[in-house]
Amino acid sequence: MASRRGGLRWQRISEAIRHFVRRHGGPSPRRAVLCSYDLDPPRFRAVLYPEMTRRGRQFRTLVMADAGALQVRFRDSGQATFDRYEVAPVRCRKGGVFHAKVVLLRAGDNYLIGIGSSNLTAGGFGGNLELMLFADHTTDEGRELMGGATSFLQRLAASDHVLLSATTRRFLEITLAGIKPARNAIFDSLDGPLLPQMVTAHRQAGNTRASSLTVVSPWHTTGASPDGTDPQVVTQLRRQFEISGQVQVCTQGQNGAAPDLGSSVDVRIRQETAKDDAAGSEDDAYDRRPGRLHAKAYLVRGGRGGTLFFGSANCTKPALLLSTSAHGNVEVLVASRLSDANLRTMERDLQELFTPPSRRTHVAQPHRPPSAPKGVILAAQVKAAGHPILQVEAPEVVRQDVVIARVSGASATVSVTIRKGNGIVDSTRDLNKLFPGGVPQRDSESWSTVLWERVGRACVPFPVTVPLCEPSSALADQAILELLDEERGCWPDCDASRIGKTDNTDDAPEDEAVYDEDEERALTEAHHQGELDRLAVNAALLRRRVDQRFEDSASRRAYLKLRVDAIRLAPHLAGVLNDFLFSKSGRRSSR
Repeated sequence: MASRRGGLRWQRISEAIRHFVRRHGGPSPRRAVLCSYDLDPPRFRAVLYPEMTRRGRQFRTLVMADAGALQVRFRDSGQATFDRYEVAPVRCRKGGVFHAKVVLLRAGDNYLIGIGSSNLTAGGFGGNLELMLFADHTTDEGRELMGGATSFLQRLAASDHVLLSATTRRFLEITLAGIKPARNAIFDSLDGPLLPQMVTAHRQAGNTRASSLTVVSPWHTTGASPDGTDPQVVTQLRRQFEISGQVQVCTQGQNGAAPDLGSSVDVRIRQETAKDDAAGSEDDAYDRRPGRLHAKAYLVRGGRGGTLFFGSANCTKPALLLSTSAHGNVEVLVASRLSDANLRTMERDLQELFTPPSRRTHVAQPHRPPSAPKGVILAAQVKAAGHPILQVEAPEVVRQDVVIARVSGASATVSVTIRKGNGIVDSTRDLNKLFPGGVPQRDSESWSTVLWERVGRACVPFPVTVPLCEPSSALADQAILELLDEERGCWPDCDASRIGKTDNTDDAPEDEAVYDEDEERALTEAHHQGELDRLAVNAALLRRRVDQRFEDSASRRAYLKLRVDAIRLAPHLAGVLNDFLFSKSGRRSSR
């Protein structure tokens, strides 16, 4: 969302990311976390992914999406491979859906945070009318929102009510390291329902009662979908905010009709234009002016101005009235206090966007109710342990044999024994069955693919990724060098032959040196030495780089431990490395 006379204005995610990437590069680690209910891989590749890899400034990108929505998308689209980003399914234990929409980019100490309603789909990239707030590290609001997003993502990773892969949790820890979390900067449903939090925030602004309420939410549904407006929830909003005046609902029209929400609710609709109706493809949906409503907002007027709440939460029971631990969704909202002048401007904008309907009609059924995730496998990762292995994660399984295949219905299958949530496929024969074209590697064009779990007579897809924040080499010195490359902002296909060169695209800025002179000299001299010498040099350079990024010793130590714990090391090498990185003598010797 951007300000237009204090009011509403739609903005595409790609515009905010493009602006940030153009301004922030340099030899620093670049990572991105994108949260969405759904993911459309072809549109993501065409619209957003190029913005995150432009000018040689590639961001190691984690895309988190609802596990059930991903299964439907993979099953229906037949998508087999993805670009160089990591796909992370999120599964709610109690039956809700992962519905948060968060955009977080970090380049060293610079970051961009976006919170709103847009999914990573054609509609979210421009086909729908969305509300997105973007801010960066240069403003007090941006720093506050970043602290709020950090708190949300850290608690999401630690929640007992949400299933995430181990590599997803590690990616989040690494990306958020050193950022101070801030509670109450944004509101989420992880620990409690959103509506009581909204009421408390409004009253803390000095408003004991609310005089009016405007709800912006898509077309009314039965509540079986994460999108829509539930009349029972409108009643709860009126009651808990103690609305003394009008309740208005701005929603999507269908052929001039609006949902019948009762005589006490003023319903207005955003009708589709003839141009919108003519759009017949996803490309058309992206290129046209946004028409279909997908934004979610709640404008509460009080005695002292008002409060605008907006984000991912529709006006439904799973979004506003239930917590994630009580069968609710994972949702995120942002609150903004508005003056009387801004309130009048926003209300005028809403009057321009939404008009009275020609008639009211019955409840509309959801186009596609959310699909509960099937099967037991959450995700799988390709890792290196001297040779490639496939690690399968099924967090809720104690012991079970599962059958997986390369494609749905394939006769060539592989049986995997899951123990305490994890199973390993390390046989060359089995890996060739699953990956006849070769196991995904860091030097592959794609780092993600899809395999299928046999569930009865059906097959269920699950994503397979190459972890972006774990070294791929089984050699200790090379693994440390990979971590050093990452801290320098290099793309994972870097190697020692690229010392002193820029990032790996033709249009990389010439002034973006990967290594400084001291580092280049140290790496060159260590290149022909023994493994322990190379390990010591690489570790010293890594520690120096981390020392420059983190001010306090506790943060430096925690971050270093997080990075090196992901390396598969022989016990004697692990002891040497830990003594060197964390002992006082090792620290003195690196100066």
